[in-house]
Amino acid sequence: MYWESIRKYDEKIADKKTKCKCGHTILIPNNMTHILCSWCGQYVFKHNKDEFEYRLKSATLKEKR
Repeated sequence: MYWESIRKYDEKIADKKTKCKCGHTILIPNNMTHILCSWCGQYVFKHNKDEFEYRLKSATLKEKR
């Protein structure tokens, strides 16, 4: 029973990991859509949709200035 619970925990953690463009693997919590990479300092997004929305929002804010 003990090893089964460890395996399930490891699988859940592996689902939450995302690779940065520099190759570093980062764990992104459930309540966040993006986080800074500790190696290169760039944003790492959970999904491509989140990245698109962030880039679009920042581009529209730049255009308004």
